[in-house]
Amino acid sequence: MTVTTVSIQEAQTHLADLGRRVARGKERFIVYQHGEPLVALVPVDDLQHAEKERLPQGRALRELRAAYLTMSETARQAEIAFAEEGLQGQLAPDEAFPGEEQWPWWE
Repeated sequence: MTVTTVSIQEAQTHLADLGRRVARGKERFIVYQHGEPLVALVPVDDLQHAEKERLPQGRALRELRAAYLTMSETARQAEIAFAEEGLQGQLAPDEAFPGEEQWPWWE
């Protein structure tokens, strides 16, 4: 499939023709305005396929964000618990996740 660049003026003048050529699945067009890419004319099937590919990535990002927020809340709760026990400041920042051999780290 070929990709052709056209100006916005040319695209406006020949939109019906460009649309037919794209719909046949043989061409794509990048429409430029003032030397910058503005939009792409691509077959609907290509767009739908691209959207389906993005969905799992979006879901994974949402899950990571939720995990981060949960971890952040857990860290805040741990900080509060340490403070209540008089243990605040006992854990150095570079020891945020001590290994098994270091437990308990406050002794």
